[in-house]
Amino acid sequence: MTTRKFSVDMKAFLTDPDGATLLRDTICGHLCSMIESLKTDLKRRDDRIDHLETRLEELEERNDTLEQYTRRNSVRINGISESAAEDCENKVLSTINEKMSLSPPMTMDSIDRMHRIGKPVPGKHRSIIGKFATYHQRKRVMSKRSSLRGSDIFINEDLTKHRNNLLYIARQIKKKGGITDWWSYDGRILIKDNTNLIREIKNTLISLLFKLNLSQISQLPVSSD
Repeated sequence: MTTRKFSVDMKAFLTDPDGATLLRDTICGHLCSMIESLKTDLKRRDDRIDHLETRLEELEERNDTLEQYTRRNSVRINGISESAAEDCENKVLSTINEKMSLSPPMTMDSIDRMHRIGKPVPGKHRSIIGKFATYHQRKRVMSKRSSLRGSDIFINEDLTKHRNNLLYIARQIKKKGGITDWWSYDGRILIKDNTNLIREIKNTLISLLFKLNLSQISQLPVSSD
């Protein structure tokens, strides 16, 4: 078939109503089939992405839990003056015993290690990471923190970055009037809502939603503590 004859036949086909309808239906059917195939493929990919995101969140939460567990004997101490060539462990030990009046007094055997964090800054006292030999010794110190009120010394839990972020979010929620109090206990971030129920927050995204819609705080599980 010559090109000319093909053109003539195609023109005749397209000018014929039945031919044009057949061609249109054929093209539309093919396009619809392609679209449905793409929709199915996109749905499958979306489901896969959702599954992977859920799995990633689970792994991140598990990793965060394990990391926090490794910090269960540790605290962060602020406000202890810094000096050149200091004995950090002895300085912390004497401060704890003097300020907290622990009975019996804590001994050097109770301490695993103490050290400053960050680079020295003239005129400023760096924070101290303190790790106690046992969880019991750490708990003794944490239970007496109230004796430091009115001083410049603060002892807080050594939290993971994720949990520190949750604590920051809790502070923001309180500023918006969504809760009455917030604190951490054994690595858990707890809040007291406006009905005086104590609840735990774990997920940053959920917590951010609470910032935008404070009424959703009531959907958090109530702490058993």
